[in-house]
Amino acid sequence: MSTTLTQKTMRRVYAIWVARALISPIFLKFYAITAMVFAMAQYVSFRSVFENAPAWHNVGAQYVFFSSAVTHTEAAVWGLSFLLLACLLWVGFDIRAKSAPFVQG
Repeated sequence: MSTTLTQKTMRRVYAIWVARALISPIFLKFYAITAMVFAMAQYVSFRSVFENAPAWHNVGAQYVFFSSAVTHTEAAVWGLSFLLLACLLWVGFDIRAKSAPFVQG
C-alpha cells in the first residue's frame, strides 16, 4: 500500500516539476521564437532561398544575393526578423545570467 502511495505521490511531483519547467520564462521565450519562425515561413520559402543561393565560397555573389533578398523583403518579415532577433538576444542574456557565477563583494 505504501509503495503505491509513494509512486502516486512521486508521479504528481514529477508532473508538477515538468509543468513548471515547461512554463518557465526561458521556455516561454523559446515558444515565442518558434512561433515567429513559423510565421516567417508563411512569407518566406526558406527552402527556395537556400536552393537559389550561390555557392558558399563565392563571397561576392553571396553578398549580392542576400543584399538583394533583404532589400526586397516585405515589412511583415522585417518586423518578425526584428522580434526574432530581440527574443534570441533576450534568451542569450538569460542563459548568460544563469550561468554566470555570483560575485560577492
